[in-house]
Amino acid sequence: MATNGKKCFYITGLPGTGKTTVIKELQKRGIISFDMDEVAGLCHWRHKKTFERVDYHSGAGKEWLDCHEWVGDVVKLKEIIAARREPVVIGGFISNQNEYLSLFDEVFLLQCSQDTMISRLKARIGKDEYGKTEIEREMILRDRREFERDSIERGAIVINTEESIDRAIKKIISTVWGDRF
Repeated sequence: MATNGKKCFYITGLPGTGKTTVIKELQKRGIISFDMDEVAGLCHWRHKKTFERVDYHSGAGKEWLDCHEWVGDVVKLKEIIAARREPVVIGGFISNQNEYLSLFDEVFLLQCSQDTMISRLKARIGKDEYGKTEIEREMILRDRREFERDSIERGAIVINTEESIDRAIKKIISTVWGDRF
């Protein structure tokens, strides 16, 4: 699976746009990929001013969410990427992602309509329940335009996840591997 020397790709998007689904589908197709949220110790909640690590619980409330952020350990991410010999696709939506986007050869931005995103967030089950409450959804949508505009201005390749998962995966694969996959 040659990628013309490129080896590291990032998939981002607001919660509910399909990052986890896309990563799982890439894995099914034999592409080494993972969600940053699933790597022990790579991401954590912290207080925005004190940088103290804190635990999140569903329904924490607007005041709590205003004071805390989900961040990634940039040093640990660099180590993970440096240890890879083969191409890897990494997914995440982390508050400090602008600190590490330069580590990636290409960035994909997943997008869908607000209605689809809200529907997906409401339907979440299992470990990742962020976005299930009305307040969490409001927080997610609050900065949507700015986040997506900034990502596109930085060169992210937009993937519409309103379409079928196969179509989204094909666009990612063709961008990364062309017709060699």
